[in-house]
Amino acid sequence: MKIASVLENQKIEKRIAITPEIAKKYINLGFRVFLPKNYGTHLGFDDGEYKSLGVNLLDNDKNVIDNAD
Repeated sequence: MKIASVLENQKIEKRIAITPEIAKKYINLGFRVFLPKNYGTHLGFDDGEYKSLGVNLLDNDKNVIDNAD
């Protein structure tokens, strides 16, 4: 199964649904995770953390949504 998340309006909502810790749990359960590039940078999570876990980082929200189940 493919799981994806996109950012909310960052002026209103600063939280994210998938931190690197959560991504690791999903991947260990056999899910594929898709996020837009720079998904967690505003909270101090860089793309390298996500990539090292096996998260697929895509260029834009449309590509992320198109890859979700």
